[in-house]
Order: sequence, then structure tokens, then C-alpha cells
Amino acid sequence: NNGNRGTVNGEDRLQKVFIPVLKNSVESMIAPPFNFQVDVYLVLGWKLLPERRKLIQDALPEGVGLQVWDDAIPLAYDKPATDVKIKPVTRGLARQHRFVIKDKLMDYDLFSVFEDDMRVTGAHLSHFLEMSQEFERLAEEAPETLPEEAQNPPDRQKFYGGMTKKQIKRLMPGFIRAEVLVDESNYPSQKKIDPIDIDLEFDAGNGETEDLMFDPKPCCHVPPNLGKMPPAPTGDQIMIWETAIKGTVVREMPEGGSNLLNWVMLQPGPKVYDERFIGGFWSGNLGTFGEEKKPGPGEPRLIAQQGGWMATRNQLIEMHLHQCPSGFFPPYELASHGSNGFKQDGLTLNNVEFWSGGFSIFSGTKSGCNMQRVVSLDPKHFGQHFLYHTANNKQKSLPNFRLLKANNFMGQINTVVKTAKKLKDQRPETSTV
Repeated sequence: NNGNRGTVNGEDRLQKVFIPVLKNSVESMIAPPFNFQVDVYLVLGWKLLPERRKLIQDALPEGVGLQVWDDAIPLAYDKPATDVKIKPVTRGLARQHRFVIKDKLMDYDLFSVFEDDMRVTGAHLSHFLEMSQEFERLAEEAPETLPEEAQNPPDRQKFYGGMTKKQIKRLMPGFIRAEVLVDESNYPSQKKIDPIDIDLEFDAGNGETEDLMFDPKPCCHVPPNLGKMPPAPTGDQIMIWETAIKGTVVREMPEGGSNLLNWVMLQPGPKVYDERFIGGFWSGNLGTFGEEKKPGPGEPRLIAQQGGWMATRNQLIEMHLHQCPSGFFPPYELASHGSNGFKQDGLTLNNVEFWSGGFSIFSGTKSGCNMQRVVSLDPKHFGQHFLYHTANNKQKSLPNFRLLKANNFMGQINTVVKTAKKLKDQRPETSTV
């Protein structure tokens, strides 16, 4: 670490951050009840010395494979208009995992691609697969068109009711990066909360209600002495910084799903205005934010950059063939891709957030695939969409007003859902985005 962005200058990131997180993540994946078979592929921008590789290999459980592509920064014209020599394009390192995935596509059922300080557990993989299977089932059962489409063009879609195959095929489970507040006296969360009530009373069925807090266990409970991470933070200690209630859109999924797919949050990012558009209820629909309009889909403080992504083999093939206008896999300058938005095989302008942060998958930016991330709003599953950014450095480097407690966020979303339910029960002629 170089001391920037709240890190400790001179700290051995490999031993203090990366290895502990990798070891804990993989151990959780291969252990019961998940029992995943796991291999690790590292794509590095520097040369990995043999003794350093041995540290990683020794930390991995027996039977877990390790392959390393080091010194992987691609060469290109960093500034094509002025450069006369090729040189390393460091932002292109985040592109390189696509070559690995294409090469290994038929060898694995699920691919998980994340930055080196992100904790991704077996529970996260299992939840992702369970939701993905629900999407597949809904897509199989969904009609090609809906009878009400004539009355509800894309910009007037309802936030409940049926969905078409084209709409459902755009859905993927989404995630939100989170940290544990480790020093609230010096680095507290935001003091001014967006003007939506925090309601933590949830429907328990049979006319009963129950008070619930954000569940910190899936993202942020770790074994003792794992790096510098607190082992058992409370729900009130979990903090997010890349989204907020102002960017929240909720929707009731079609009937027949599980509690995973009842009311959900549609995360920002896509720019879709045709028959694939998915309607939802924005948190500011009823004037909560005064004259403010709904934020754009690419608003950087609301888009919830994940620090990575995961996808099944089938999802990757679907994206490459049908969802991504310029394809998902390299090479990125094929004429068969049609309206190609890539230059220099994807190295011009596209940055870390585009490739490894998931912008290329979840956003409507040029060459973006416009996949719609979905978060289950069942309070027992909501916490499984949060991933631990174990460096815990964002709270030290970002302004206080960006630091939103996940517990407050959950309560505000609950208020929005209750408002949407009331509006739905009134059965107005137009219930729109």
C-alpha cells in the first residue's frame, strides 16, 4: 500500500489484506453446506516472485487449484491521438480476466470476478445461484408479450404485474459494497438523512409484524484475528457509500416466485427505452424530494459499483449473444458485433470500473450490456446482497455525507415499498416509474 485513499503506507497488502480475505472466502465456499469445487485465477499487474506465490498456495485449502497470469498489463497506445509508441495501459489490467473466462468457459458453472480486497463467501454464491434459477424459471413461464403493453408503453410501465421473456432475461442478482465502521468517533456515518422515514417494522405473515435490523452476518462476520476486521459487527455498524434511497426503485415481481422474488430493488445503471424496459416505483415519485427529478441511470454516487461481479456460464453466453451490443468476450472489434463501441480492443478510455466494477455489464454506457441488477427486499435475504470491502478505507477517505448506514437504508426502502403497496392497492389506472 502507498498510503493513499486511507490505506497504511508500506503495509504488505498481499499478506495483510489479500491472502486473509482469499483464504477465508475460499474456505467458506468449499465447506458444508455449499461444498463448491473452487479454483483460483489471479490476474496481476506485476511479477509474482516464487516465494510470494508460495505464500498464496500455502494459504489455500488442499484441492483448490491456483493459476497466475502475472505481468498482465496490456500494451497499447494509451493516448492514440498523440502517442507514437506503445506502452503499458494500466487501466487495461481490469479487462484481462475476460480472456481467462473465455478460455475456461466450459470448465466451470459459475465465475466470480472481484478486486483483491472483496470478501465473497459460499453463502453469496449460493444466494446468487438460487436467485438466478428463479429468474430462469420465470423466463420460461413468461409470455412473449403482455396484453396491457398497448396501454403501457415503456415509459409508463407498471411497478407490479406480469413481465415478458425479454424483460426477465435482463435480470441478474446484484450486490452492494459495504464496510464496517471501525472508528465512529473520528469517522462517523452521515448526520443528515434523506427525507424518507426509517421503518424497520416488517410483515411477518398472518397479520403479524416484527421489528428487524440489517443482518450483518452474510457480509461482515468473520473469524477472530482475520486481518484487521472486527469479527462480529452489529447491523448498525455496516456502512455503504455508493448508493442511497434517492436512487432506489422498487418493483413487485410476477406472482409465482419465492420470497426471494417478491418485492425487489432495481439497481441503477441500465439505459433501456424499448420493450425490454422494466418499470418500477421510484422513491421520489410522490414528491418526497420536492422538485428534484429522478437521478440518471449512471449517477456515480448511486450506481453501486460492486468491486466485481459474478455470472453463470449460461448468463455469460446470454449476454454475449443477445444482451451486449459489442459482445462480452474478446476480441472486441469484430464486424459481427454490429454497433461496436470498443476501440483498441477495449483499451481506449474504458477503466477499472467499466471492466471489473461491472459497468460494462450493468450500465447503458457505450458497449454496456444493460443487465438489470436485482436485490431481494425480503429482510431475511437483503443482507446477502452486501459484500465486505475489507480494506475498510472508504470511511476514512470519503466525505461524511456519503457514509450511509445499511440499517437506515433498509428501513427507508421498507417505507418506499409500503408506499408502493398502498398505491397498488388503490389500483389507479396509471402506476408508473
